Amino acid sequence: MNDPQEKTETATQTQQVFEQSDLYRNCVREAKWILAIWLIAFAWVITYCTLFGYQVSADHLPLVFGMPSWVFWGVFLPWGISVVVSIWFALTMIQNDRLDE
Repeated sequence: MNDPQEKTETATQTQQVFEQSDLYRNCVREAKWILAIWLIAFAWVITYCTLFGYQVSADHLPLVFGMPSWVFWGVFLPWGISVVVSIWFALTMIQNDRLDE
């Protein structure tokens, strides 16, 4: 009952069944999409704000809709795009899987 080889075989069989299920494949696919969306937004915000947020003097601060331009283009716009992409993703890419399998 406590045979290590038996435990390893059982764990391997369980993992193979788990990896073949549609629920698992959909979960991994959706996680990859979410990670990609997050990484793109993260890279944009950090890069843009670093390049354009520290280079501007307080005397000459361009404004867009009443906020500093680097805040608008570096934070506000990517957040808005992320919201739109997340809504699109939720409505078109996420599948409703049966959990009783």
